[in-house]
Amino acid sequence: INIFIPQVKKWVDDLTGMGAGTSWNYTQADFERCLDPEAYSTWMEWNFCADFTTWLFPALQSAMLGPAQPAGAFPPIFDPYWLKFLDNMSPSLHANVHWIVGGIADDNSTMGDMTDVATSPSEALMFMMHHANIDRSAMHWQRAALRRNATMSDTDVLWDFPKSLEEYPPPYGWEGCFVNDTINSAAPFMGLFNDVPGAATHGDVIVHTGPGNDIYTYDSLVSECLCVCPSG
Repeated sequence: INIFIPQVKKWVDDLTGMGAGTSWNYTQADFERCLDPEAYSTWMEWNFCADFTTWLFPALQSAMLGPAQPAGAFPPIFDPYWLKFLDNMSPSLHANVHWIVGGIADDNSTMGDMTDVATSPSEALMFMMHHANIDRSAMHWQRAALRRNATMSDTDVLWDFPKSLEEYPPPYGWEGCFVNDTINSAAPFMGLFNDVPGAATHGDVIVHTGPGNDIYTYDSLVSECLCVCPSG
């Protein structure tokens, strides 16, 4: 990995350097970088900036497929469309916090609660505060994207959240993760919103927490003007 992309080398060095005395320096500039809708114009582009691992791991998986890739296709890790984002990507806002807080045993035999995806919510205080900060980043980006393009909140757009396997095939997209899919179909959220009968979808949450519809906010958003100009 290290010989291919300097940004990946930094990420790997930071990850493998976990342990006593490890310092993870995520600056305000890193946070704000992912909020630029000129650099990250769709939901998934913001997602890749906020969590580098959601791009890296599927990209490596696809690159290892080699001949199994469709004829003439770039493995995603070398695809110019994705590579152009790397120079602006922030250190991982999401995954690295999980790993650094949770930790991994020296022999890789045991993961701490926050590292293991099955147990991370058990780290109740840190998990909720951390994910609230991810949500804050998303809400800032949504407002910025809406100022840039007033159609982003339209129900047929919804910030270009992934809609189908045709748009985002594996390993980037999976059934259950698209805009009209039920959130956690094995244990769906029922009655989450008064005007949504039945199980809530990802799209329902985006609509009901988007700019102008949000029922909560963050201190850094209070003084930020939405200021959406009419289209046309």
